[in-house]
Amino acid sequence: MAKMFTVFMALEALKSANTLCGIMKNSVGYGGDTDTVAAIAVALASQCSDVDQLLPDALVSGLEDGEFGLAYLNKLDAGLISLTQKQKVTTT
Repeated sequence: MAKMFTVFMALEALKSANTLCGIMKNSVGYGGDTDTVAAIAVALASQCSDVDQLLPDALVSGLEDGEFGLAYLNKLDAGLISLTQKQKVTTT
């Protein structure tokens, strides 16, 4: 039951803002399992063309560049974008 509530809150956060920053703020504001709610909501929002994708500089500039730091995240992001673009091509 708690898992369904977490997904419900993520969808509420997604519905109630049109920027990644706003979605993150809403996710945290609901309380509870905020990191999971934010992760789900932002992941969904990152695929929505009508959601402003800009993040505050403080969130990006504060990232370390260790094994799973900024370079790793950029590589992961590029791979996921490539994968979703391939899927769009093959499904249309």
